[in-house]
Amino acid sequence: SSGTVTLGAVSGVNFEAQLVRAEGPDTVLTLESAEPVANGFAIGGDGHIVNRAQSGGVIASRVYAYPFELELEPLASFSNEADISAFYGAARAFTNSAVIGKNNADYAGVSITNIDTLSFSNEGMISGNQQYGLAVSLDSDQLREITFNNAGMIAGRVEGYFNADGPATVAIRNAGTISTAIENGISISLFSSAGSVVNIDNSGTIESSAKWGSAISLADLFEEPGSFTIANSGTLRANGGGSLISYDYW
Repeated sequence: SSGTVTLGAVSGVNFEAQLVRAEGPDTVLTLESAEPVANGFAIGGDGHIVNRAQSGGVIASRVYAYPFELELEPLASFSNEADISAFYGAARAFTNSAVIGKNNADYAGVSITNIDTLSFSNEGMISGNQQYGLAVSLDSDQLREITFNNAGMIAGRVEGYFNADGPATVAIRNAGTISTAIENGISISLFSSAGSVVNIDNSGTIESSAKWGSAISLADLFEEPGSFTIANSGTLRANGGGSLISYDYW
């Protein structure tokens, strides 16, 4: 089934947020709004959501009202087609063809958590904040497979922290630009079992202008034997030089 929900301003006493749900794996829910949603909204369900509503706040798959917080189940997919401040939550497939991120925000443009499989695709623009520079954050304690494709522009760091109790596959394809002035362009950490595979294929540009920064940083790749390959037909660049580190306490 499919349908459209038009979001508006929150009204009424004691109503502070908006929540929309796509129930069922065959459900496709399209979100629209006549005006940008100032404070963001929450999403849930196990279906598919297509977002065409501009948002000045975070679109999140959780409901938070101090001191209570409710994490919602992973969406089958989230497709963003409108300019938004940020996305935070769980989705097994994520696509972006618009602009995500505010430089004065305290969070990454896109944060995807608690997933075992993920297909990520960006053809738009994703940016991080000026202080930390984190544009895309991906993490999982139960990873099985992730495919990351960027054909757009990511202005900031891309980080992935993964744990797996079995073999895991991480495939990164970049045909666009990933550029940061803070730390590394792409940082991957994977704790997994024997047989895991990490592949990176770059035909675009991955660069860091930070001191001691790298285009690609890999850490804790395997607790057991696995395979890692990198193919580069584009540009990997890190020319910020080094930095002096001193320890005055001894």
